[in-house]
This record gives sequence, C-alpha cells and structure tokens, in this order.
Amino acid sequence: MYRGVTGLIGRLTVGTAAAALCITNWAPPASAASPFVTLHTRQVNLCLGVAAGNMANGTAIISYTCNGHIDQQWEHINPDGFGYAPWRNMTNTNKCLALAGNSTSRGARMVIWDCNGTPGQLWNSAPGGLPGSEGLHIWNGETGAAMGLELDPGCWPFLGCDMQQDNYTGNAWQNWVLS
Repeated sequence: MYRGVTGLIGRLTVGTAAAALCITNWAPPASAASPFVTLHTRQVNLCLGVAAGNMANGTAIISYTCNGHIDQQWEHINPDGFGYAPWRNMTNTNKCLALAGNSTSRGARMVIWDCNGTPGQLWNSAPGGLPGSEGLHIWNGETGAAMGLELDPGCWPFLGCDMQQDNYTGNAWQNWVLS
C-alpha cells in the first residue's frame, strides 16, 4: 500500500473505511474544455465584449482591453462546424451577438440580443485577414459583411469602439483570433 504519495497528484491516504484523494494542480481533461472562447483583434489585441457587461437587449458590442471577464467569452453554436450559426455570450447563454435591428446596412452596429435565430444573428468564419496570420474572418450570413472595429477617428485607439459590419477588406481590424 502507498502511504503519503505526493507530487502532481497530491496526497493519497488509504484508511480502513474509506480512501481520500486530494488532487492539486489538476486541470479538466481536454474533452471537458469550455466551448467559450475570447475573440480578440489581431491588430490592437482588444477583445470583443458587451459594454459594461450589461446584458440588456440593444447594448453595444465593443472592443475593450482583454480582461478575462465573462462578457468577453463567446461560443459559436455550430455543432457540425459548417454553415451559419449564432455566437452566444457566456454571461447569459440566452443572449447572442446580433446586428442592431437586423440591419443589412454597412456600418450597422453590433449589439447583444435575445437569441432568436434571425439572420442578423447568424455568422460564419474562415481563415483570412493578414497574410500568414492565424486570424479568422467572421461575416454575417445574410449580408456577407465582415465583423470589425468601427473606424471612426474619434474612437482611436479603438478602445471602447462599437463593433460593426462592413465590406471585408482583409484588414487587421477585421481579423480575429480565438483564445
């Protein structure tokens, strides 16, 4: 019998009535990994989040300093990996990334909204952006427009800028990295 085994697994104590296993430095197996990811821009390394973490319908989706807050955690609900599907937020998994008013206009803002499967909530992604980058191009299924930072000069250096859809140009502010 082993008594007092230490190390990565911690300490194992075997008694007559029960065995106690105390594990330290343990991480869940890869199969149990969270489906939620952080989306951050390749150019300025800011994360996609919900303004002030407010889950009220219509709250702006903005670029913000990556801080690990759950309003910056997203899941692409796409079980087969093909086609268009919503991105839902970890703060409230009934809330999705949406185009304000289901707009098809270029420059339309992105907001958080109740997940409802409307075209303004359906997104796809593919490798793209800067040559040699690991980034993704994410676009809306109905409009074909890319998700990116608002390029308003008043919002430089992009901190707190609204997210919007626009024509895809391959620029870094439309290039996303999952982490």
